[in-house]
Amino acid sequence: MTTMTSENLTLRGGVARFAQLVLSTPDADGWREFLVEGPSGTGKSMGILVVLDRLCWIYRKLQILVLRKVAKDCADSVKMTLEERVFELYQGGIHPAKTARNASRKFRNDYEYPNGSRMVFGGLNNKEQLKSTEWDIVYFNEATEGEIGDWEYCINRARGNMKDPAIPYPFCIADCNPDVPYHWLNRRPEEADEDAPGRTKMLRLKSLHKDNPAITDRYIKNLRAMTGARRKRLYEGLWVASEGMVYEHFDHSRHVVDTLPRVFAWYFAAKDFGFNDPGCLQVWGVLDGTMTLVAEVYQTGKDIDWWAQVSADLWHEFRISFGVADPSRPDLIKLLNKKLARLNRPGIWHKGNNKILAGLDLVRGGLGQEKLGPPRIKFYRHALRLGKDPELDARGKPTCTVEELPAYRYPTESDTRPVDEKPDPLCDDQGCDTLRYAAGAFWGKELERMRTTRKYAPGTFGDAFGHAEFEESLQ
Repeated sequence: MTTMTSENLTLRGGVARFAQLVLSTPDADGWREFLVEGPSGTGKSMGILVVLDRLCWIYRKLQILVLRKVAKDCADSVKMTLEERVFELYQGGIHPAKTARNASRKFRNDYEYPNGSRMVFGGLNNKEQLKSTEWDIVYFNEATEGEIGDWEYCINRARGNMKDPAIPYPFCIADCNPDVPYHWLNRRPEEADEDAPGRTKMLRLKSLHKDNPAITDRYIKNLRAMTGARRKRLYEGLWVASEGMVYEHFDHSRHVVDTLPRVFAWYFAAKDFGFNDPGCLQVWGVLDGTMTLVAEVYQTGKDIDWWAQVSADLWHEFRISFGVADPSRPDLIKLLNKKLARLNRPGIWHKGNNKILAGLDLVRGGLGQEKLGPPRIKFYRHALRLGKDPELDARGKPTCTVEELPAYRYPTESDTRPVDEKPDPLCDDQGCDTLRYAAGAFWGKELERMRTTRKYAPGTFGDAFGHAEFEESLQ
């Protein structure tokens, strides 16, 4: 276990490693972004504040900005920890920064040290008030509340005084309890730093319950009594999916595969339309009753001509038997088939089945429970084509179907009780809707009809405009 003594407090675990880097290691070993993560009650915030307080004494005129997503949340959380726990470690419990001004914690936003250093508290909901100062260190408390844009704001603000730097290595630090697996804060420590080969953008430091000697047995017992995702996050310290998860049996280790069979029996496609929200096109390979996602395009801001070209390219690569698309947009389905005809490709697209509850059940059945045997729906790890959509990635949004699944959930009145049979409309669901259309086609009644030879030859206008389907509707 890493330990470090700061004044009359011994730091342990991830916080101790952070202290070691910024207090004792030249240039913080080159790191400029830190994440201290762990379950509830490990002493993350207090340990970080102890280190920041120490830095304020070491460096003259140091400017530290401490942030929450909303400014008012500081008073009852991180400011209270600073005043009632960190400052109490000072000689006699009388800390000069606390007594410098006669103001209550609710109205106090900054703490001034005798050497000119300052620790200022604020919220990302009021960024304009924070722009005038050049900050040396930015601490984002409970950073899972924010988006990647908020963190980038922190990075941009932590640049120090260029003419007379107070500290030789400005940096940002965040802390959090784990959240959903695809959260930007969980992904960032895994992303390569283009400016530092062999290093990631952020250093992940883990804090455990054993690192906090002040934690009580009762507190641990309360955490252990939690259920579902809250227990896994707040007691076990795991990044897991939300409560009320629609596909609760989705397991990355079971359903995401690194290799594909040498050949599939046949292929089909599914599509959800989108422009401001992402559009999604999936290609599924079929073998022995199992459907595997072999290719996916997940992009915003693309028009129908672009999607037609993508459809044509994927048809040429996989010889797709048919495709099913969002049935609420028959106009776009016809237009897409028309565009394909002009590219000398078959009009493969049909209306998908939009019976939501039935579709959810089909996907659940395909994912299956581990005790019932291998899943019949799988996802190829490298299925995403054309790379991650940069806008979605920058906003910390899902960039493919697999990233949507852990957060695809039912609306809830509380953290644990679903209140509706249909998924929360606020969820990112373009990939999940496309998956539902695919499952509805693969296990639906219309499969053989869509796979049979078309009345109108592929590439003809009769095929492109769906004349066969229209004629059937008149019968």
